[in-house]
Amino acid sequence: ATDLNMRTSNSSIWACGDCAEVVHLVTEAPAYVPLSPNAFRTARVAGANAARRGRGAPEQFRGTVGAYALKVAGVEIALAGLSENDARAAGFDPVTADASHSSRAARMPGRSPIEIHLIADRKSRRLLGGHLVGKDGAALRANVLVPLLRERAAVEDLYDLDLIYSPPLAPSLDPLLV
Repeated sequence: ATDLNMRTSNSSIWACGDCAEVVHLVTEAPAYVPLSPNAFRTARVAGANAARRGRGAPEQFRGTVGAYALKVAGVEIALAGLSENDARAAGFDPVTADASHSSRAARMPGRSPIEIHLIADRKSRRLLGGHLVGKDGAALRANVLVPLLRERAAVEDLYDLDLIYSPPLAPSLDPLLV
């Protein structure tokens, strides 16, 4: 367990990486999220604070939303934030929406479907997480959800995003906006 400065309960010991608990920014609760970006970022904060010796403001690691991706047999599978079960366990009243849309504009080579499953809180309409599956562009679209989750965005905030339209890369209506 650490504070935002990555200090443990012993004031002269900092922890980072896969052995450190961090704040999950969606649930606002301590969480074990052993991911490389978290390990790198917590190490930078812990190291800076351990070397600080009282000079300047301490560095902070605000937390993580947890973003995961893998590619199996040519299919990208990505998750950002909470699953429906995790949302329910954290005290939210989850509602979900599913969509399927093309990764690229019509008639473009390499075009394939992306399946999207978004999770939000029923009352507040706050975006809680998303799962994406597809052969082309699913994982990087999950990255779009990360800043929205960090900032406690509502589902409607998705519609305000200026996402790229380039026929060989993305359709005019991005799958996340569908």
